[in-house]
Formats: sequence, structure tokens, C-alpha cells
Amino acid sequence: DWQIDGYFLGPLDAVRDDRPSARLQELGVEAAGPLINAIGDETPTRCVWYSCRVGGGFWILSVGVFAEELLESLSGLHLKGEEWRTWSAAIKERGEEETLAELAERGNHTSIDASRRLLSLWPNRIEKVIAGARTATDKYVRERLADLIARSNQDVTAYLLEELSSNLLSVRIGAARALFDRGRREGLEMFLANWTAGSFEDGLSPTSGNTLEHESALSDLVRLLLESGDVKTLDAVLAELLSRPPYIRVAVLHALS
Repeated sequence: DWQIDGYFLGPLDAVRDDRPSARLQELGVEAAGPLINAIGDETPTRCVWYSCRVGGGFWILSVGVFAEELLESLSGLHLKGEEWRTWSAAIKERGEEETLAELAERGNHTSIDASRRLLSLWPNRIEKVIAGARTATDKYVRERLADLIARSNQDVTAYLLEELSSNLLSVRIGAARALFDRGRREGLEMFLANWTAGSFEDGLSPTSGNTLEHESALSDLVRLLLESGDVKTLDAVLAELLSRPPYIRVAVLHALS
């Protein structure tokens, strides 16, 4: 990412609300056509990025790069090249709502941004995001879509109960927390039973995968148990803690900190 460890140099005059880029953003997706046509234009703009990495240096944005960043801003998506033309054609044919719904349902990396924008504009289309989460085979995509669904104000209880059986620990924990926030204790009771029985082999033991990811998820689980406000649950977490495996004790320390 070229924007690491740097910043845009400020203009000599105050930034005005009537500058061309601001007017294009006000147009929203209606401005997509001309911006897509500008992708690849290497004409320099007056936008200068200074990076302090490796001794420092300056980078002048081209018209093409600036156009693509404006497209990302007004669409909420991160596409590349011809993908923008496909997206623009779909919007002209079916409208933005249906285009986003279709992208959300695919369950790929584009579905994350599409679902986020879809739910911000049309929150009642949550079923398309749920369909995408069920379709997703990539762990990161599944987790991000599950998180968006859990944060939704729509009735997603059936989906959350379903995800308590997910093969991903992070998704199970997110579903349990979302259910608890909705007054449902099924997930909390499930994890409390595992904790009390010491049955950590069910996705709680870091036997495979990214250890740091596992530690983060396990800390989230401990926070869920500790924040339940239930004395029985608190006692269960702290009972015989010193005899627990080190990764469990570390997770409790992280949660308490």
C-alpha cells in the first residue's frame, strides 16, 4: 500500500467544498462513467503524497489513480480495472441495490464491502448477506460477513443459532455474543459447559491454524463469559485457573487486561 507511513501535503489555500472531487462525490454512482474512463490516465494531479519510509520521498497521484480512489469512495467497493465497468453496467441495468445484493450473495472478498454498503442503505436485505456467509469458503470472508450479520438490527436469531455449530471458533463466539446481546443465552451456556468440563478440544485448543488468531478468539470468548454478569459463570472461569493449560491462563489475563 503506497499510503503507508506518510500523508498528503496540504494545499496552499484552504480546501473548498466546491472542488471538482467534492462535486463528483455528491453525484454518487452517477459519476462512475467518466471516472471509469479516466482509469489509466497518467496525467499528474496536484495531489502529492509524502512518505517517510526508507529515507522519505514524494509521490504525485495520477488522474487515473485519483479517479479510482474516488470510485472506491462513492461506491464503497474496492474493484480493479474492468471490474468497474461490469459494476457500472450492472447498476445501469438493475440499480445499485440489486447489484450490491448480488455481490453480497456471492460469498467472496468483494461481498464484504458490498454487504457493508448494502446494509447501510438497505438494511432489510440482510438475507442476501446471510446467503453470502453460508456460501463463503474463505475463512476471512466468512468471519467478516458473520460479524456484519451479528451487528445487524434485523431479526437474525435463526442464523446466529445455526452458527453456534460453525467450524470456525471466531464465528461461534461472535454468534454467542450477538445472541447474548439479544437476551439469548444458548451460546453462553454452550461455551460455559465446555469450559466447566474442560473440553477444550472442540476448537478451543490451538492444535492447528494461526496461533495468534486463536489467542485473539479465545480472549474474546473469555470476555464474553466474564461480561455476562453471571456470578456462576465468573466462578467457573476462575475456578482452578492455575491448573489450566498455559494458553487458557494467557487468554484470561488478556481478557482481564
